[in-house]
Amino acid sequence: MPLAPWLALGVREIVQEPAMIAALKQLYERHSNDLAKLKKIYEQHAEECAQVAELTVDPGRREVYLNLAQEWTEAAAALQAQTQ
Repeated sequence: MPLAPWLALGVREIVQEPAMIAALKQLYERHSNDLAKLKKIYEQHAEECAQVAELTVDPGRREVYLNLAQEWTEAAAALQAQTQ
């Protein structure tokens, strides 16, 4: 399975756009009424970020991807809480 295209962004682009995940979540939530499906998307993004972090040699960039993975994981957990 190919990694999400936005993972190809450099650290500068990610750091300069701190609202990136919030904007993506808004987009996804606007176009999906299925919270379970949305949760899977968020979990997939978290997994992809973690995979990229493993492959990344630069410690600063690795930290950025690990932080992104954490944010996506938290977003998935928030959706899980909404469905219970």
